[in-house]
Parts: sequence; C-alpha cells; structure tokens
Amino acid sequence: MTSNVPEPIDPRQLRVSDKEREAVAEQLRVAAGDGRLDLGELEERITAVYSAKTYAELEPITRDLPSATTPASSSTCCSAIRRCMRTWCCRTSHFRRS
Repeated sequence: MTSNVPEPIDPRQLRVSDKEREAVAEQLRVAAGDGRLDLGELEERITAVYSAKTYAELEPITRDLPSATTPASSSTCCSAIRRCMRTWCCRTSHFRRS
C-alpha cells in the first residue's frame, strides 16, 4: 500500500524571495565597504545573488563572509571589547572614580 504523504522537500531547494536576495546583496555591500571584497568580487557576487532561484544557490555567495550573528562581526566584537574594558576599568583602582 502506498502512502499519499508527499516526500519532505529539502529546504535548500525552496525558492528565495526578492526581499531575501536584497538582504544578501546588502550584506555584500557592507562587506565591500569593510574591505572584505573588492569591486570586481562585489559585482560578480551581486550578479549571482540576483540570478539565484533557491537557497542552495544563494548560500555559497556569502559563505566566506561574517554575518550579523557571527562572533567575528565588527559590532559584536566592538561590544565585547567595550564590555571587557568597562569590567577591567571598574576593577582597577587606578580607574575608579573618586
């Protein structure tokens, strides 16, 4: 007896939206602004972004770049450094307020 339940679809094969493509393109622009990509690489990757149809095609384009959730991202890193400095300054008597 065969089942009428469809086989699960690999999420990577789902189609991406224009909004998702634009978010990846913005991530590339930021990376170029940070000096992570040169203009040739940016143009090449932007072209790939707008021609991508599925998540599987989109994902490799930014695989080698930090994202907003990557610990190495500048905002996260700067926040961690500021937190460490505040902690260090508060514990060091030389920097305590009188």
